[in-house]
Amino acid sequence: MARPARIAAPRRVIGLVASLIAFEGAWFACVLGAADGRPWAGTLVAVAVVAGFVSLSAKPRVDAKLVALAVSIGLLWDSAMAQSGWISYAQPGPLPSFAPAWILALWALFAVLLREPMRWRTRWMRLRSRRART
Repeated sequence: MARPARIAAPRRVIGLVASLIAFEGAWFACVLGAADGRPWAGTLVAVAVVAGFVSLSAKPRVDAKLVALAVSIGLLWDSAMAQSGWISYAQPGPLPSFAPAWILALWALFAVLLREPMRWRTRWMRLRSRRART
């Protein structure tokens, strides 16, 4: 007999939806703030969202390290893109040849999505790999 589909706990679903709404809101704040000439506004919103995610995480040290790694990669990558002339930012910041703070805030936002909010994806991938083996 087939097992009935397991429904996620409502609390977990609400947490996931709240996480995605917070991420999207912070993303729009960064992008629209930079486009409007106020990149600091979006950066502050993103920092608040990232701090909230990290502080509420089950493993805050792991998430903080992941954020630091993502921001470091973003700084190297986007700065190289800016220095090569492939990208020019609407609000470059005080050091035009380096990635601006609002772009690095986007990298930090991406990092906090990788563990908890996207956990469902790892389960889905495991399920797909099991089906592929049979």
